[in-house]
Amino acid sequence: MTEADVHYIGSISIDEDLMERADLWPGEKVTVWGVNHRERIETYAIPALRGSGQIKLNGGAAHRFAPGISWSSPPSAALPCLSSRT
Repeated sequence: MTEADVHYIGSISIDEDLMERADLWPGEKVTVWGVNHRERIETYAIPALRGSGQIKLNGGAAHRFAPGISWSSPPSAALPCLSSRT
């Protein structure tokens, strides 16, 4: 995670290039797992400036995950059950 903004209403802003590489759609529900403190949150992805490399938690989640803290997506085996697409 590169930034946090407690003053923006919830979500996670992700570089548009990264969203495309991860096959994420704007507004798609995502799970963020905190590796260092073993917490997770569910929020929705919104595109950040293409090429910025930005991954920024917004709103209340920004209080729980600080920039520079390691995070990850769920293990690949869990991904199908977390997808909200039909």
